[in-house]
Amino acid sequence: MNLTSLHGIWRLLYITYGNSTSSTTSSLTTYGPHPLGRITLTPTGYFNALIVNPDRFPLIGNATSWSQVNEKAAANLSKSTTAYSGWYTVAEEEDGKGGTRVMLRTRVEVSLNPLLVNTVQKRMVDYRREVAANGTGVGGTREIMVLTPIDSNGTNGNPLTWEKMPDGGIS
Repeated sequence: MNLTSLHGIWRLLYITYGNSTSSTTSSLTTYGPHPLGRITLTPTGYFNALIVNPDRFPLIGNATSWSQVNEKAAANLSKSTTAYSGWYTVAEEEDGKGGTRVMLRTRVEVSLNPLLVNTVQKRMVDYRREVAANGTGVGGTREIMVLTPIDSNGTNGNPLTWEKMPDGGIS
């Protein structure tokens, strides 16, 4: 894998929970059955992530600004949101089974969750190009990246599957 392939903006497709994915099941998880998320990996080494549960947007009611949202609704929304950023590195390392794996490490500088600040978030990276099911990718292919969280004990968390977004802008 060419590490520059990871640079860009990625759209969250789904989160895998056990044997099911959040895009196909209605499990009562933090992010709901259809999570909305973006990550950005810059060529200069900066990472930004935002994941939300769009099913909780109705909690804001008729508010027209964030300051009008009541505290209980705001707390519920923030608990179903992950937002953090910081400098990242990507490197290949031994997997402890005689092989290697690619790891993305982000030193968190800013986060909605203050417990993440000054921690290093580790994600195992699985990158691939595949034929786009509907032929929408460049040349009929799309870039997929699966990021699997690794905790301090080396235990794998729920994999998040991302699709690279095409370059674009506001039209």
